[in-house]
Amino acid sequence: MLSIAFLLASRLLLAAVPLPPDAARAEAEKNVGLANLEENDLAGAAARFAAVRKLAPGEPLGWANGAVAALRAKDLGVAKTLLLEARRLAPGDARVLAIEGARAEAAGETSAAIAAYEKAAAANPKDLSSRWSAARLLLAASPPDRARARAALEGALAQAPENVFLLFRQEELERTAGDRARAAAAFERIGKGIENREPRLDRAIAEARVAPIVISFAIIES
Repeated sequence: MLSIAFLLASRLLLAAVPLPPDAARAEAEKNVGLANLEENDLAGAAARFAAVRKLAPGEPLGWANGAVAALRAKDLGVAKTLLLEARRLAPGDARVLAIEGARAEAAGETSAAIAAYEKAAAANPKDLSSRWSAARLLLAASPPDRARARAALEGALAQAPENVFLLFRQEELERTAGDRARAAAAFERIGKGIENREPRLDRAIAEARVAPIVISFAIIES
């Protein structure tokens, strides 16, 4: 099953990429294909992006967005083929790398997925989704690579220091690693980062300082 991170990262990734100015038909096909993706018409999207590739084979968007349609249709073979060309045309594009990370993850190629997500984050420091995807896979590995996961989370928090989701994931990582000082510091950042919070969240944070093992569940279920 494709991850939530993939669905967020891949949604209309190359919508803003311009086509050659003389390729009006390709532009129209692209726009219809993106609308098809919005409506979850995967067959229609695949056909439109195939037309884009025929009209403008040197542009990465027809290949990359075609791969997104294939991934949503769970056709990993087609997605891999399309991404090979997209990566050849745009090897350093963070959006293409993020899609490749999603493809590799869906195919069970965990090491390749982590590498792709890390490359995407390096190419675009503001790509929080790729940073979190890399951290998530690193923490799920056996054994977990907490050092690299910590680096990915800290990189994401450097871009979004008040992101509560990331702060809770940082707290969870440090708690699991047995570093109570780092976990406590993350809680302090959570408390400072949430303005106009409800009293129940204050209570949850206070309770978590005493029994941090339950905080993830308490916040998610509330």
